[in-house]
Amino acid sequence: PKASFLIGPTACRSAFSIVIIPHCRGHVKRALHPAAFRATIDVPLKNKGRKTMSAILAVCGDTFCAMVSDGRYVEEPITGEKPHILKNDLPKVRKINRNVVVGFAGDTLAAVQIINAVDEYQTQYLTLEKVVKILREKAATVSVQPVGVRLIVGGRNRKGVFTMTMMGSVDGYKPQTQAARKGAYLIEGAASHTEIAPWLEREVKPDAPNWRSLDDVAHTLDACIAKMAEDDKSINPHYFRQLVM
Repeated sequence: PKASFLIGPTACRSAFSIVIIPHCRGHVKRALHPAAFRATIDVPLKNKGRKTMSAILAVCGDTFCAMVSDGRYVEEPITGEKPHILKNDLPKVRKINRNVVVGFAGDTLAAVQIINAVDEYQTQYLTLEKVVKILREKAATVSVQPVGVRLIVGGRNRKGVFTMTMMGSVDGYKPQTQAARKGAYLIEGAASHTEIAPWLEREVKPDAPNWRSLDDVAHTLDACIAKMAEDDKSINPHYFRQLVM
């Protein structure tokens, strides 16, 4: 399969990959373990300071959108070989409703304030496009630490098409949106302190042609985060998953 990467000069590193799967006809089956793909964001905003989250990975096909994050929550700046770890089980993914899921990396308090803006609405009725608009409007009012914020919004748009939208503080939260299509997966990632593109190229892309279930997708993304955690101690192999299908 072929892949193309668009890499921006962002402090919160991110990359977009389109993986073409020959002869794929929606082979990712709608089957997964009951405990898979679930998490909520619960960060006390009174906990002030320079805190960051580490890694988020997302895959969008023409019948699903899945996100996986690690759970480490660290204090900035990281001055030594090991970060000051505040929490090891904090998710970076939130399912807004049955159609939309949001993930983030970077400045935690800023990201959570931005994402929680959806709670001012009846979230069960929000479309993907409306969620993107709400996040952009809120982001314009929230100050961000130098590490930046990167947001991934995925799911089913108002036309029923699975899409993925990326936006970040480095480019003024200008959205980049692509729609999934048969025979291809959209693969996205962001991390606070690690260049994500080589990891997607090496750990995720080769597995994509062999995915036959959502468990396969989850296994690949979990394994990628686990290997990233070996090199980047601001990441841990404590997985949180969310799914729209």
